[in-house]
Amino acid sequence: MNRTLDLIGRDKELFNGDISEYSKDLEGIVSQSQFLVIGGARLIGQAVTKEIFKRSPKRLHIDDINEIVMDFLVERVDNKALF
Repeated sequence: MNRTLDLIGRDKELFNGDISEYSKDLEGIVSQSQFLVIGGARLIGQAVTKEIFKRSPKRLHIDDINEIVMDFLVERVDNKALF
């Protein structure tokens, strides 16, 4: 991650402070909510999905137009490699 931060000229991630400060609130809201992530098998979609999944949502649906990428995502979830 440090290499990425160096590339964009930052020394820390943008929302780390907010996520730390409000983590209990986030977990409470997410655990009572349902989500649909469109494009969820792609790079940004996987990052969003991973953050939602970490907080035990009531329901999480992931959709993507690319079936091959979705199959890969499902395989990674089944093997617990993604989360």
